[in-house]
Amino acid sequence: MIARGQIEFMGYSVKWSPFNPNRLAVSTSQHFGIVGNGMQLIMDMKSKTLSISHREELSDGCYDCAWSPVTDGHIVYVAGNGEVTLLDVASKKRIRKYHEHTAEVYSVDWSGTNKRYIVTGSWDNSCKVWHPERSKSVRTFDEHTNCIYSTVWSPHHADLFASTSGDCTLKLWDLNDKKSVQTIPAHKYEILTMDWNMYDANILATGSVDKTIKIWVGKA
Repeated sequence: MIARGQIEFMGYSVKWSPFNPNRLAVSTSQHFGIVGNGMQLIMDMKSKTLSISHREELSDGCYDCAWSPVTDGHIVYVAGNGEVTLLDVASKKRIRKYHEHTAEVYSVDWSGTNKRYIVTGSWDNSCKVWHPERSKSVRTFDEHTNCIYSTVWSPHHADLFASTSGDCTLKLWDLNDKKSVQTIPAHKYEILTMDWNMYDANILATGSVDKTIKIWVGKA
């Protein structure tokens, strides 16, 4: 271990800043995220200590966050009350606050390929795509029939992202299509996480409550 920091609530998401090698964004929630408050933290590493340089206090759990790949200090975080918030860390100002989701927002990703769009996944069964300069969502994708746990942009294709859900499917989406471009019945139980292979645009991995990890070939 090279550094350690103490936080008040349970850590749900940790993301390194793409601009500062010693800065972390940390999303936290009380009581396993079921009830209670949350915090979005910015933590800086000095010597062997992680110290909190900024905190955003929430009245609900904070589940995930993502840094802007183009603007230093801009971060988006999501919460159990359905809110999606864009924060400027330097000024400590909330640039945008979206509240279109009608249930917990559990996942967020800022595209490193197209660098403009943010995707969120919610327990209202929908994925939404956002542009930080617009006041409302750009697109809504709502084919899932259960809560969404993971939404991740493809590192190879600017308009492609994937989502996993409690409906046991892995779906691939293209911003130019109204419907998913591929649906894979991937597991017998909820799929909690997924990721794209950085070296092969067609390969994805999923992890499920059924205690299996599976590798898939997608339509990239």
